[in-house]
Amino acid sequence: MITLYNVNQVAEQLGLSVSQIYKMVERKTIPSLKIGASVRISDDHINQFLAKCEGKATEGTNELELLHATR
Repeated sequence: MITLYNVNQVAEQLGLSVSQIYKMVERKTIPSLKIGASVRISDDHINQFLAKCEGKATEGTNELELLHATR
């Protein structure tokens, strides 16, 4: 079964602000689903995002660090 999270829950899990998560969804940095007017992010989407961040971290660029720097 797939677990879906709302933007607030994802922000809390990743230690980011809600507005940062919405920006990431808008930029398609993190995969998401739109159900009516609601945005949902699955645990698979979170894992894909984190794997992408880990790959960039080994290349010297980490998206989470960039997001924290823009706060």
